[in-house]
Amino acid sequence: AAIACTNKGYTAAAGGVRVLFAGPDIDNTLSWNVAASQPEDIYGICAVNNVLIAVGVAGSNTLRSLDGGATWTSSPIASGELWGVSRGPAADDVAVAVGEDGQMWRTTNAGLAWTSILPVTAALLFAVTRCIGAMVAVGSNGVIIRGTNNGLTWAVIPAGVSGDLFAVSAWLMTVIAVGRSGQIWRSSDAGATWAPCVSPTSSNLYAVTSSPTGRWTACGASGTIVQSMDDGKTWVLQVSPVTETLRGATAHIPTGRAILVGAATSIIVE
Repeated sequence: AAIACTNKGYTAAAGGVRVLFAGPDIDNTLSWNVAASQPEDIYGICAVNNVLIAVGVAGSNTLRSLDGGATWTSSPIASGELWGVSRGPAADDVAVAVGEDGQMWRTTNAGLAWTSILPVTAALLFAVTRCIGAMVAVGSNGVIIRGTNNGLTWAVIPAGVSGDLFAVSAWLMTVIAVGRSGQIWRSSDAGATWAPCVSPTSSNLYAVTSSPTGRWTACGASGTIVQSMDDGKTWVLQVSPVTETLRGATAHIPTGRAILVGAATSIIVE
């Protein structure tokens, strides 16, 4: 599952071939609508200004929506699966998608056209995010790579992580990566250096999101939810309203509240 929010508060969530979308009123369950099913599974979504971009299985592995997730157009660009996508660090129409075998793709026009980037790792890259002046992607066996030059130039960051990292998110210079067995890693310098955090769970964490207030939320297996109120330094296990695995997280704009999504069409609004 994946979820993203545009800068006008329109939110789209995807799981498999199904897409749900909602306007700014995220508290009203009736405001969530079902879009037309897509031909292939979707793994990642991001917003580039008011455009939503989704990535997934080869065959239709980039999709684009101009109406808040109601309708989508697809264009295959890669031979393998794409797992994550993020807008670049500048206030323009750049986005970067990552996936199998370390492949990376970059668009400068909000998903209309894509160009491949020379891989710097052969690891499967699960997720990518932006922070001030850089981008960070994470993947299997603890790989972390960092992009500069608005997503054009990438390098592997030796952080000493041993387990898979499934998700990454950032706010300003702080970057948080989460993964297997509940591990949480934090960078305070836009992904250049990393340190482990004490985690309150041993469950796999599949998604993480930030908020402008310094509050972070991560979620994962069996409905696990953990939060930090001090910019990702310390984390506390939360009481979860669900037991289904949660795989996507985003911060709603403009409220900053976390929205989590997962199995059985679970949508949890903070």
